Parts: sequence; C-alpha cells; structure tokens
Amino acid sequence: MKTDVAILEEKVEVLTKLVSDLSKNQNLQVDYYDNADVKRIFRLSDSTLFRYRKDNKIPYTKWGGRIWYPKSFFKESFMNKVKNKHLL
Repeated sequence: MKTDVAILEEKVEVLTKLVSDLSKNQNLQVDYYDNADVKRIFRLSDSTLFRYRKDNKIPYTKWGGRIWYPKSFFKESFMNKVKNKHLL
C-alpha cells in the first residue's frame, strides 16, 4: 500500500509534466480569425458575413459568445484562386 507521501509525489510529478506541456503549447499560432478580423481583412459588412454563415458558404464556430472562422479555410480558398487564376 502506498503512503500518502508517495501518492502526493506522483501527483506532483503528473502536474509538473502538465504545466510543462501547457507552457510549450502557448507559443502555437492562433488557428482562427474572429468576426472583426474577417470583416477587416476581407472588407466585408456584418450583413454579408451573416449571409455567408447562413448560406453555409463559410465555416464558423461559436465560442464564448464570439464567432470564429478557421484560418485554413481562407488559405485553401486563396490557394484555389491562385491555382485557377487562368479561369478568372
């Protein structure tokens, strides 16, 4: 049977590893634009952005009362336009 001290030492070790992992992940790039960023970058109005969301033309998610858009969607859309530039 483990003593209380041994159990506490194991828990401290696990917590130390978690804190270390979290501090490493803080430097990751943000993978989402918020509503204001998308409007500013792409010069869209509130109503246009709302219509795109309603018509499922743009993926989004809601977190904490805010609307977020994945950056990967815009990168892919831009790359498709560049690849198909001759069609424009």
